[in-house]
Amino acid sequence: MSTEVGWADPEMMISEPRVQRVAGFHYLYVQQKHVAESDVGWAMGDLMPKALEAYRQGQEGVEPPSMLAMFIDLPGEPNVYDVQVGYASREGVPARGGAQVRYVEPALCASLLVWGTLDDILKSYGPLMGFVEAKGLTNVEGWREWYLYWEDAASRNNVTLVQHVVAET
Repeated sequence: MSTEVGWADPEMMISEPRVQRVAGFHYLYVQQKHVAESDVGWAMGDLMPKALEAYRQGQEGVEPPSMLAMFIDLPGEPNVYDVQVGYASREGVPARGGAQVRYVEPALCASLLVWGTLDDILKSYGPLMGFVEAKGLTNVEGWREWYLYWEDAASRNNVTLVQHVVAET
């Protein structure tokens, strides 16, 4: 058995998917519009430190909650997204540091948990979309990734909640 940080056995796990209605929340975020699927990694690398900086303004020393990335589908533009990265926040938090604040409505989501690397998160989308189709649901908005526990992109210890906002057909 290894004792290296980032080691896990098994290397990757994906939970069983489920459908759930999630509560609405206020969202402090930074955004990059019209990002091609091939450029999402670059956009995330640019947005993550900006979101953290915006969150910490006026709250020095306060650790942020889990980071949330939202990938909003653009009608008529397949494989192009508005990418938003930020944090759920309490009501009344002002926009700051180049960030915006909005209320995210409650939603029906197809969700699963992924334990593993950044590449493992990408591997979870096939099973999740297969579940959405099998349940007769329709993807309506894009997807969300809640980074619940994160060491680095190559760590097998990361825990991510992946959600697709869906509707019944």
